[in-house]
Amino acid sequence: MKPIGVAAASALLMGCAASGGLGAQSIGPAPDLARIEAAVDSGRVRGAQEAVERWLAEIGDSATPADLERAGLLRARLMNDADSARSEYLRIAIDGQSSHGAEAWLRLAQLDLALGDPERAEVDLQRLRADYPTGQWALESWYWSGRALEVSGRLEDACDAWDRASTAARAAGDGEVLELSGTSSRSCASGEMRLTVQLDAFRDRSAAQAVAARAGEAGFPTRIVEDDGLYKVRVGRFGRVEAAREMAKRIRAAGFSALITAENG
Repeated sequence: MKPIGVAAASALLMGCAASGGLGAQSIGPAPDLARIEAAVDSGRVRGAQEAVERWLAEIGDSATPADLERAGLLRARLMNDADSARSEYLRIAIDGQSSHGAEAWLRLAQLDLALGDPERAEVDLQRLRADYPTGQWALESWYWSGRALEVSGRLEDACDAWDRASTAARAAGDGEVLELSGTSSRSCASGEMRLTVQLDAFRDRSAAQAVAARAGEAGFPTRIVEDDGLYKVRVGRFGRVEAAREMAKRIRAAGFSALITAENG
């Protein structure tokens, strides 16, 4: 799959460089965009940022708008500053004449997901599909929507997104998206383990409602479950431990306690 994954997005965001990059490009003709992009796609980012800047300096004035957008996407992928990368992606994404707008929305969503903002990522993906309803990027967007929805605790909606991705990938003959969506949707099967994040448990319902209200104001979709004589304040349902951990991390950062626990589907 051409777009970078969450781990790779985080690595690029932190400025990590894999070995075997492009190296110094001080001699010879300006580097080819396709070669730079292939290196970045494979994780070889050392020297890539310098290569993009050199391309822009030496060829940018005579380049086509499409190639300039392509260079802009590469520059954004290699930026260490998240706000700068976001601005570059948005510049390309919201341009109605852009030939790379769909890819820009997808990469923006990946960045938001890597930064721990799945709700914002899902908004990006919805905008992608609204502006570019067909094509490869729209197909892949359903897989990433599933990822964003899963981390948000909306497992049922994530399963629907992965089902859409699988259906579209099967029709398009895209084996990679089909495999990724199929692997992700294994947690959707009936009888599979479900996890949830519990904020607290009370014998008094009003105390549980107060915590649920505060957490709701902080942006977490809370619910109260009565179990064993206790009122338990919980957020989300998850199929993977990693997704539950990400939600627990966000809840703790907002000032609440968070315990990952199993829950009947």
